[in-house]
Amino acid sequence: MQAIDTAIKIILVEDDSEIATLTISAFRACQVKNEIEHFVDGEEVLDYLFRKADTGRFRAKIILLDLKLPKLNGVQVLQQLKSNPLTKAIPVIILTTSDLESDRINCYNAGANSYIVKPVDYVTYMKSIKLVSEYWLKLNRSIF
Repeated sequence: MQAIDTAIKIILVEDDSEIATLTISAFRACQVKNEIEHFVDGEEVLDYLFRKADTGRFRAKIILLDLKLPKLNGVQVLQQLKSNPLTKAIPVIILTTSDLESDRINCYNAGANSYIVKPVDYVTYMKSIKLVSEYWLKLNRSIF
């Protein structure tokens, strides 16, 4: 299996600090060494990503994006990411509590690469993040 380039960041956009901490802990439990940048709202992450992308020095392996965010919601963030040539190739994984069909349709139509409903129990959540890390960080071949 190909080694993971740990210089490539993981972006986590999650306004719930407990879920963000749990997600980061789950990645660390899976031995993920990549830096994880955590953002709490849609405006903040877009400002960061577009500023970094303009420099040509930024590489993100994946973006984990919650839907229910302050300022700009996840769909609005996704639409802007996928409409910008500098960020459109970054895989965006929706990680949300919503299992509404309309949310799934909106996200896939806006360019989401995956849609995962957050499990409510700890063990299942940890297993879900392990699967995410194995697929998106180890198996999937991106251009980054």
